[in-house]
Amino acid sequence: MAAESFGDFLTADGITVAAGPYTGTAPSGAATVSSVSSPPLAAIVEQMLLESNNVIAENLARHVAIATGHPASFAGAAAAGRGLAGLALAAPVVQIGLGRLAKDVPLANRVRSGRKQP
Repeated sequence: MAAESFGDFLTADGITVAAGPYTGTAPSGAATVSSVSSPPLAAIVEQMLLESNNVIAENLARHVAIATGHPASFAGAAAAGRGLAGLALAAPVVQIGLGRLAKDVPLANRVRSGRKQP
């Protein structure tokens, strides 16, 4: 468990760890110890396309798998992709201008489906 490993590192540095890890809710007004943020999905996809980055593509595929109830694996991503095929989506059309995704173009104009657009 990551929390146990973190405790071991603290102990190795001479910091006393009074108890093992546990879950709970921080009291109101508690200081933020750490936070994690991510760029918007459009920026991640843009980086993936500009770099032809398969690592990002595989990571996004695993997230689609998780979101659709499949395991975070190649097989799960493939199963999720087959499930998306049932949505009657045509091949996605991504408009690229000057080497960048055209962010000002509405999503409906970038991804066309076989269904009527609202």
